[in-house]
Amino acid sequence: RAGPLPRRDADSALPWNWLIRGFTADGQHRLAVLFYLKMWSHPAAPRPDGHTLPYVVKSCAALGAVALGRLVHRTARGIGLGRDVYVGSALIKMYIDAGLLRDAREVFDGMAERDCVLWNVMMDGCIKAGYIDGAVRLFRDMRASGCEPNFATLACFLSLCALEADLLSGVQLYSLAVKCGLEIEVAVANTLLSMYAKCRCLDDAWRLFHLIPRDDLVTWNGMISGCVQNGLLDEALGLFCEMQRSGVRPDSVTLVSLLPALTDLNGFMQGKEIHGYIVRNCIRMDVFLVSALVDIYFKCRDVRMAQNIYDAAKAIDVVIGSTMISGYVLNGMSEEALQMFRYLLEQGIKPNAVTVASILPACASMAAVVLGKEIHGYVLRNSYEG
Repeated sequence: RAGPLPRRDADSALPWNWLIRGFTADGQHRLAVLFYLKMWSHPAAPRPDGHTLPYVVKSCAALGAVALGRLVHRTARGIGLGRDVYVGSALIKMYIDAGLLRDAREVFDGMAERDCVLWNVMMDGCIKAGYIDGAVRLFRDMRASGCEPNFATLACFLSLCALEADLLSGVQLYSLAVKCGLEIEVAVANTLLSMYAKCRCLDDAWRLFHLIPRDDLVTWNGMISGCVQNGLLDEALGLFCEMQRSGVRPDSVTLVSLLPALTDLNGFMQGKEIHGYIVRNCIRMDVFLVSALVDIYFKCRDVRMAQNIYDAAKAIDVVIGSTMISGYVLNGMSEEALQMFRYLLEQGIKPNAVTVASILPACASMAAVVLGKEIHGYVLRNSYEG
């Protein structure tokens, strides 16, 4: 058992901070919090400082221990660190991750100085919470305060423009990126590429693609996805082959982008080739890739292969379950679709709107009026939209 720290070491918070930081970085968040508490109870221990608290708050967030995080916040105020930028940044992120946007904003508004990272954390939190107007106002306030955006700021808002297909705002943001010398940042260029593709400005996307270094996987994925979104399947497949020749290895995101477009007979053969590629190259089968493979086999009427992929999946979630239900209904297997729906409920997997929309045709085909009414009631109780 380790004895007490020698006083010459305990006089400084440095060794304690190393331990707490190491535990946090290693994912041992309980130990990080335990050593923080020991700092208060150890008779020779120093007082926590601005290098201690950010990591303790991060561990509280990882553990979902918001109540303990609030105590750390109160402690920070008590020892004069309530307005420290690093402590504040950690607190804001903890509150945002817990869905407590008002608490995060209170910390943000109380900061004496706000650097670019702090603005980014707060704006990102607003966007994740769906408070888009608040994020835009924060961006304007940031510019008015004289704080220049960095590549993370612009990439975040360009992603939002891509999501909303807001070409005008995206072009304005890109002009700002050029003004700030950030247009060559890969993260900025990739989000701009996605925005062009989403807004059906594929000529602009191609021009940008040829200007970006070709060693980034996200760039290739963005261009392939853009081609698929715009119905250019041959170009997408050509990029897929070119990508491999250039030495960039596709990942599950690449393949999930390609597979949904392969639904005719020729596409079925290409889909089987991609499935073979996945197996040969040991690409990790996440739920989205499993779902995409199951979907293409069902659409091409190969129910046995769809079932085999489902059976081999290590984890089942609502995405895979919904795809199975939709595939069974498409192939006239209404009884199997109903069994899958019941299985999801038995496993505690909550159906979403897609699941419900997929199962209702099975009820209709089997004249299962009672079950259809039960599902209707389930929809009303869970406030599904559409």
